[in-house]
Amino acid sequence: MRKNNEKDDDVDDDNGENKTKIKTLTPTPTPTPTPTTTNQILRLLPVVVSSLFVVVGIPLLFIMLPLNNNKSDISRAPVYCIPSSQRHNLQPIMNALNKAGWHFASSCTPSKNIDLIWSFQSPFQHHESNPHNLPSLVWHLNDDEKQFLPSGLPASRFTLVNHIPGSGYFTRKENLAKLSIDIPGIPPTFRMPDERDALLAHAKLNPDKNWIRKDLNHRGVSMLSSLTNELDEDDSEEFLVQQLISPYLIGNKMFDIGLYVIVTSIRPLRAYALHDVLIRMCEDDYTTHDPNNEKSYVIASDYLPPWNNAELRKYYVRGHTTASVLLAHLTREDASTGERRLANTLFATLHGTAAAVLTHAQESMHAQMHAQARRFSKDGAPVHTERFFHMYRLDFVVDDQLNVHLLEVNQSPNMSPLHTPGLTPFFERLAYSLISILGLRDGGFNRHTSRGGSYACEITDDCHLRVPWNEVDVGFDVCHEPCRANCSAKRECLLCRPCRTARQANMIRTMVSEMRNREAFYHRIWPISSKERMKRQQHTTTTTTTTTTTLPPPLLSSIEDIHAQIFVDHMCRTAADKSWC
Repeated sequence: MRKNNEKDDDVDDDNGENKTKIKTLTPTPTPTPTPTTTNQILRLLPVVVSSLFVVVGIPLLFIMLPLNNNKSDISRAPVYCIPSSQRHNLQPIMNALNKAGWHFASSCTPSKNIDLIWSFQSPFQHHESNPHNLPSLVWHLNDDEKQFLPSGLPASRFTLVNHIPGSGYFTRKENLAKLSIDIPGIPPTFRMPDERDALLAHAKLNPDKNWIRKDLNHRGVSMLSSLTNELDEDDSEEFLVQQLISPYLIGNKMFDIGLYVIVTSIRPLRAYALHDVLIRMCEDDYTTHDPNNEKSYVIASDYLPPWNNAELRKYYVRGHTTASVLLAHLTREDASTGERRLANTLFATLHGTAAAVLTHAQESMHAQMHAQARRFSKDGAPVHTERFFHMYRLDFVVDDQLNVHLLEVNQSPNMSPLHTPGLTPFFERLAYSLISILGLRDGGFNRHTSRGGSYACEITDDCHLRVPWNEVDVGFDVCHEPCRANCSAKRECLLCRPCRTARQANMIRTMVSEMRNREAFYHRIWPISSKERMKRQQHTTTTTTTTTTTLPPPLLSSIEDIHAQIFVDHMCRTAADKSWC
């Protein structure tokens, strides 16, 4: 009992002692936290921040996601497709697009949100579902299944197509032959059986000429030993008979010159030629004594590469391009005067002929292209013909009098180097330059960012940096007076900001971008400057028997073409880059 009381007293004593001390001592300040307390606070700080992010940050992120989704169609990687059965012909294009950040779609279906349809064969075919008798766009779902699209694409898509409707105006052999009336250098060609009498009359006036038979489709060329014996009056089969050009030979081989031309726009017409060319040579030495030996006068798919020709091989060893190899041969030490003259005029003739063909076909192609573009748009939506572009290869041959002739225009040139591996660098460079001038890689005036249907730059685009207005605007000396008061006062007024439309402004920017990013498509063959036009008017190639003119075709009359011509002349006068001239 005592011990309990003592224990209680001890406790009471302690309490009493403390109370006594509190009562007797003066108040003191609150003591500062010890280092141990500070470390505890620092340890708790990350936990507090994480909790705030979970409570506040995550809900805010979900609120902002719908706003970003509105721009996902612009910021996402663009998508392209190539029908599976045609991919082996276009492998360089696939490589170039993949390197440029494009996403490859395994099937060409409208549901894939395709931004670019790249087809080796024409994607436009006639179909009974189309009441207007216009070719329908074909979506190749796989090798065997096709889907026609007569009613257009979703309005939100700005799908690009690598074929221009109406190209058959000059890519079909019989249509190209009709242009010979206006364009020099196209060999006389007659369609059987309708033009049999005209052919015989022409052959009677030119008894020393040889003739070849051509199928209306691709390939199928053979020499005719006798017109009268091989043209049956009762024959109803349709085919072409063309005068055989007596060729200029290199190492006893006949050859053709392939000029690649990219058409980026039909109205206004804009076309560029590749700086290099493709030369294909016959396997056998040229002869007309054996009509059955087609390898001596027909450029077949298994042609002879020019670097295997004994007279040209030495130039390739030195690292020349094919174009420079040809010029080097024409200007060799023992070259004739005519060969040297041809070297000075050859490419001007090639470019002039290509421009003439395109300008003659412009109206027909624009009509069909506009009809197709209208079907891509919903009712009331803008009609965009800018979605179509096309690369052609024009095949020329030089005759023994050193005149240049256009034999055909290939609307789907093969880009596969499988037969000739030595052409791999050529096709890779061609493909890279192609997507570059079209603005399909970084650095161009990206066409696919305009798929929403607006000609203005999107907020997320950097086209204002790529092609600033202050670099392409016409100066104050032109646009102040009298253009400020009257946009019709003079031609240059169309270039001034108050006078031009949004479409014309977009054309200016696109043309500047093409010129900056044209890479190997160095030669702008249309529109040409007035300075270049005057130069060509003074320039002709004269031979011993005929004169092949390189005069440019007449100026086009549409307001879009006039505006493009005025802008080219303006840039020729003012720009530091004299390639505008």
